[in-house]
Amino acid sequence: MAKQVPALVNPALLRWAREESGYDMDRAAERLHVPAVRLHAWESGEDRPTLRQAEKMAALYHRSLPVFYLPEPPPTVPLAKEFRHLPNVTPGEESPELRVALRELRRRRNIALELFEENEDELPAFPVKAHLREATESVGMRLRTALNISLETQQGWQDDYEAWRAWRDAVEEHGVLVFQVPKVPLDEMRGVVLARDPLPVIGVNSREHPASRPFTLLHEVVHLMLLRSGDERPAADDQRPTAAWQPIERFADAIAAATLMPRAVLLAEDILREHGSSPQWTDAEIRQLARRFRVSPLALMTRLVNLEKTTWAFYNEWRAAWERAWAARPKRAQTGGPSRVDTILSRVGGTYAALVLDSVARNLITPLMASDALDLKARFFDKLKEALISRQPNAAPLAEAAW
Repeated sequence: MAKQVPALVNPALLRWAREESGYDMDRAAERLHVPAVRLHAWESGEDRPTLRQAEKMAALYHRSLPVFYLPEPPPTVPLAKEFRHLPNVTPGEESPELRVALRELRRRRNIALELFEENEDELPAFPVKAHLREATESVGMRLRTALNISLETQQGWQDDYEAWRAWRDAVEEHGVLVFQVPKVPLDEMRGVVLARDPLPVIGVNSREHPASRPFTLLHEVVHLMLLRSGDERPAADDQRPTAAWQPIERFADAIAAATLMPRAVLLAEDILREHGSSPQWTDAEIRQLARRFRVSPLALMTRLVNLEKTTWAFYNEWRAAWERAWAARPKRAQTGGPSRVDTILSRVGGTYAALVLDSVARNLITPLMASDALDLKARFFDKLKEALISRQPNAAPLAEAAW
């Protein structure tokens, strides 16, 4: 057997990469399938990994292998400096999955900024701000007007996926990139916003049910509006105690619900008029109303409690039961799943995908660079272009190219 040559990596960089990625020693060793004492020996310089082992560490920590050979760690900006406060996350203690997701959101934004500049495109500024002192109903109507989705359009959607795509496209038309984030636990993050100008970014957890995603998206849009007005700041710069965030989260929930379900329209629904004054709601009533507006039952109940059509006591009791039922739901058998093209388009959205394809077609970037930007092999670019055209038949045509 040929002797394995050790990789001449910098031990301090191995430890830095692990800690920056959110792994403790034991979990990283488990993922690398090595004893923790061996990983400690690599990081202390007592021993050296093989090249193959160093490659596995680079893949686990989502770093390029050459980083391990640097004399000192590269400068980094703490993730919490750029992203809004997340209720269940202490800044600096994000899970490895969340850290990867946040870094990827930041990376895609940087790619998009460069491509917009290369294409000489002017980026619109998101037009709506909000202050915590404002009435939620008026802010909700202002946001809905800006997004320009009519009630007739909303109630004509055929399924939850169509509703999600429409709300997402409406937000992206105003200079915001919306990405879906895989693998992050829902109890850690449903949505997050990177409020940078130009081109702020919103990430929505792909583990959310499609009917829940519009509410999560608009909830994050509200945080963007608050960040833009100065009423909210990124987590690392905001010293509010944990208890002070609950009113902000409820404010964002109320506006998201008001945007999705305008007050006058919802109150005019037959179910509301026939229901009477009881705070108790049946599952059948909740499901029927939620389908009417293509929202989740949770979004609907948030709206009803804010309109005083139910009580917080019933809402909290119902929500606990609903979350238990959702967690215990039978898992569907895997039957192949979506194609790679559909998966990537779902993650990156139409704006980003079209921008990358246009840029490679115009020879502004190479197919290899586009493949890295999309996480999609170049041989699938034609199928991605077809998927974009089928989703947005009236959009501006993509540039022609031979991939």
